[in-house]
Amino acid sequence: SSLLMTIAGLLRPEAGTIAYREGAAAAPVETALHLLGHRSAIKGVLSVCENLAFWRDVNGGGGETVAAALEALGIGALAELPAGYLSAGQTRRLALARLLVCRRPLWLLDEPTSALDAAGADLVVRLVGTHVLAGGMAVVATHLDLPGLPEGRVETITLGAGT
Repeated sequence: SSLLMTIAGLLRPEAGTIAYREGAAAAPVETALHLLGHRSAIKGVLSVCENLAFWRDVNGGGGETVAAALEALGIGALAELPAGYLSAGQTRRLALARLLVCRRPLWLLDEPTSALDAAGADLVVRLVGTHVLAGGMAVVATHLDLPGLPEGRVETITLGAGT
């Protein structure tokens, strides 16, 4: 979590610098990346659709429609349900849908498969794989192996016990 927050510019490194695409014009952090932490940042009183529309508007859009993103994450049928009624796995899928409604070149994902079943974990692998094969980048911090990610295109930090 600390590493990802440092990469995102939310924490200052004790030493050194973090460079994003050295030599390229620096994009403002808020338009260069998505940081998906262990908390989902979902408001229970808003519907699933309203939550995702809020994040689309805050992040500037430019990606898939809210309906398409919810369908891609397998929760399209829940669009009008108050988000407070979602299971932990459904809430995680809603948080992951933010990656699709607003395109950002760099994804920083902290335990992206938490609360997800095997099908949800496979979905995360497909989302990340599609993103990096389209030219995006991802840094994934996880305690689980994520087999199937494109070799050499995703930096995965697998944490061991006590890390």
